[in-house]
Amino acid sequence: MIRVASLQINSRPFEVAENLEKARDWIEKAVSAGAKLVVLPEFFNLGYTYSDRLLEFSEPRDGPTVSWMKDLSAGLDIYLTGCFYEKDQDDYFDTLVITTPDRSALFYRKRHPAIWENIYFRPGDTPGVFTTGLARIGVAIFWDVVYRDTLEGLRGKVDLVLVSCAWPSLQIPGAGRLFKGVDWDLRRNAQVAPLRLAEELGVPVVFANRYGRFRSRMPFSGLRVSMPFLGQSAVVSAEGKLLKRLGMEEGMIVTEIEIPDRNEVRSNNFEKKKLRGKYIVPVPWVVRVFQGFWERFGRLIYFSRIRKNTNHQPPALGRPSISPGTNGTSPQPLPDQQKSSD
Repeated sequence: MIRVASLQINSRPFEVAENLEKARDWIEKAVSAGAKLVVLPEFFNLGYTYSDRLLEFSEPRDGPTVSWMKDLSAGLDIYLTGCFYEKDQDDYFDTLVITTPDRSALFYRKRHPAIWENIYFRPGDTPGVFTTGLARIGVAIFWDVVYRDTLEGLRGKVDLVLVSCAWPSLQIPGAGRLFKGVDWDLRRNAQVAPLRLAEELGVPVVFANRYGRFRSRMPFSGLRVSMPFLGQSAVVSAEGKLLKRLGMEEGMIVTEIEIPDRNEVRSNNFEKKKLRGKYIVPVPWVVRVFQGFWERFGRLIYFSRIRKNTNHQPPALGRPSISPGTNGTSPQPLPDQQKSSD
């Protein structure tokens, strides 16, 4: 049995030091409740918005946010999972990192940027599968979870899946019935996708989404939006049973999960038939159209404009006040999905 925590918290765009301080408070609460593994929402450090200012806050893998996470993992003796905006030479990625008590770091790059995200970072190309001292862990970020290739990339290879999200609603004022229906479908997808992953893979799933509101000026339209994040953070058993779920409020789930025997995981996956089609949940046709368009047009913008703006330094952050802490030399940037350790 492992005691895990899913944190559904808010973070303000570009207020990195403030966001990390808030995240640390919630992490310490989870650890006080016995959590050994803590999952944070997507871009917990940076906030989620669409803006060229994101480039100013991108970081390498040996940057301040990953160092901060390593210090917390070592000081609190936990596995910690969250996402940061990675800069690797001239490219940018939405990167999930797992830090461990021995200050190692494991990296995964989001393979399926959602709609307008394609403007701001490139997709990764490798499934998120890691062997740790805790379990064989599979990972995904937000929109990854609706795709069949994410599920198939984890099938039979993991004992536990962690998902970090910034999944907003589509409650657009004045958008009419069409988007209200799409919003309902997306809300349902946020609830169903973790259950589907657990059922198909035969392993527990820890799903952490954001709390608060998504406020941004939408690319090219000039439209300012303010929409709630969907929440629905959850922990699901290996049998696909919902153990706990939050609504749209700020909070955390701390609960125990049972890691299945590896032979049981293997047997379960042999019994499952491979899913057909591109998605594991019903994705509204409007979203599919937007996704297909921005995968092409957004990436043209990325290569013509975003990728060229590389002259900046990552923000300086203070170290967390924890004890015991450990210091060491920072690792060099690594290829996609490799391990680093001080």
